[in-house]
Amino acid sequence: MGAMIRGAGLRGFTHLVEELGGDWDGYVRRFAISPEALTSEEGFVPITSHDLMLDEAARCLRCPDLGLRLAQGQDIGILGRLAPAIQASSTVAQALGCASRVRVRAQRGAEQRCRTGSVGTP
Repeated sequence: MGAMIRGAGLRGFTHLVEELGGDWDGYVRRFAISPEALTSEEGFVPITSHDLMLDEAARCLRCPDLGLRLAQGQDIGILGRLAPAIQASSTVAQALGCASRVRVRAQRGAEQRCRTGSVGTP
């Protein structure tokens, strides 16, 4: 299994693609991303599929700022459990330290899920 990214980073993708006259379902199928990952707060998608899908949608829809438009409709909540740790930090250094610790714990949890066969859940 390659690198994964939170599906929450795609929050708003379906609406944006429809607004631009595209077929979001076609992109999701083409890049083998679960439609549930677009609405799940805890699901993960392969980062390569995520990036290629956004690049292709931007190209096909002639919307070079698609990623920026997508980001406009999002907030820190897309970071999941990491968001409160960052928000509670007093300094950038403290936020980065918290992010690093949370990431290490998440990685260990992901490795454990892989070993036990429960890959799709955090």
